[in-house]
Amino acid sequence: MYFNSIHPSEEVDLTASAELLATARRTVREVNALNAWSPTNGLCLAFPPAARVVAPTGAARLLDEFERAVNLTMMPNFVPFLWNRPGSGSGCTTEQAGATAAINDLLVSTHGHGDNASIWVLPGGWPQGADVSFRRLRVRGAFLISAQAIGTAGLPRLLSLTVKSLAGNSVALRWPDRRAPTVRRNGSAVAVSAQPGEGGALTLSWPTAAGASYEVGA
Repeated sequence: MYFNSIHPSEEVDLTASAELLATARRTVREVNALNAWSPTNGLCLAFPPAARVVAPTGAARLLDEFERAVNLTMMPNFVPFLWNRPGSGSGCTTEQAGATAAINDLLVSTHGHGDNASIWVLPGGWPQGADVSFRRLRVRGAFLISAQAIGTAGLPRLLSLTVKSLAGNSVALRWPDRRAPTVRRNGSAVAVSAQPGEGGALTLSWPTAAGASYEVGA
């Protein structure tokens, strides 16, 4: 499988069939094993595809791989220098900033297409015992997502989650629990549709108003 089908085209993501997703993950694992997660044309070619098809508890492993690749390639001016692996020569440097897209996707990302798209928060879990928080990360549909959580051996323990709507589109949010949370706007509960999905998850959806923020709680 070409990485391009995973990133940047996003044709293959976490909503793909189990067979296709297994092929994508195997491709990411085997190709990156050949080049130590630092291909000649940039970390931006290795990191984002891995994050787009991350396993449910795979974020900790990916972050370790990313860190090893950065330590392997970092120069004194903090720009990665990439040797072609497993050959010779060196490649791009200015494209490396694109690798940060992988970190954003490990924090929050949209998966699926059209009416089946939904927002996934910490889709690959988080390292056990580690605090994680982010503010105002933009996702497809003109939403800004903010969250705080603690990593566990399973699903992260979510402490807070806010969805801000910029354009007033309806939002769809994947909730990895059979129990639907309460969604509030300015302290008042919002009517939410909860549809069952795979693995006991729910897809929560509700209409939004442009400029409004919604607090999602367990």
